[in-house]
Amino acid sequence: MRRVAITGLGVVSPLGNDVESFFAGLAAGRSGVRRLEGPFHERLATPIGAPVEFDAARHFPAPKLRMLDRVSQFALAAAGEALAHSQGALDGLEPARAGVFVGTGMGGSQTTDEGYRTLYAENSDRVKPFSVLMAMTNAAAAVRLPTRVCSIQSLPRSIVNSMSHRSL
Repeated sequence: MRRVAITGLGVVSPLGNDVESFFAGLAAGRSGVRRLEGPFHERLATPIGAPVEFDAARHFPAPKLRMLDRVSQFALAAAGEALAHSQGALDGLEPARAGVFVGTGMGGSQTTDEGYRTLYAENSDRVKPFSVLMAMTNAAAAVRLPTRVCSIQSLPRSIVNSMSHRSL
C-alpha cells in the first residue's frame, strides 16, 4: 500500500467554486439543484439540474479559453486552487512524484454539442480543428498548469474533485 499526502483541494461545483463555499453549502444542507432557466430548458420535461455559475474569463485569457471545453475549465480552475492550497508543499519535489487527480463523469459535452450544431443545424461540412481533442474526457491533462510539479489524471467519477497529492 502506498502512502499519499493530500496537500490541497480544489472544487468547482453548483454549491460554490472554492473549497470553503462548497463545504459551507454542504454543512448548511444546501442543494445545488434548482429549476433551469433559458429558452433551451423550456423544452425539457423536467427542467431541473445542478448548474455551475462559473466565470471562465476570470481564470483564463481569451486565447486559452477558445481551446478549453467547459469541463477542462472546471478541472484546471479546481487544480489551480488545490495547488494554491498546498502552500508550497510541492516546491522542490521531483515532478514525477506529484500530480493532480480529477474526477469527471463526462468530458467535452459543450464542444461535442457545438460540433453537432455546426454539422447539422448549420449544414457545415467541417467542425473546429481541435474539436476531438477538446471533447476528450482527459483533455485537461494536456494543459500545463503554471507549476513544474503538476500533471492531471482523469478518473471516471461523477463529480469534479481535484486533489493535489504527493507520495511519502
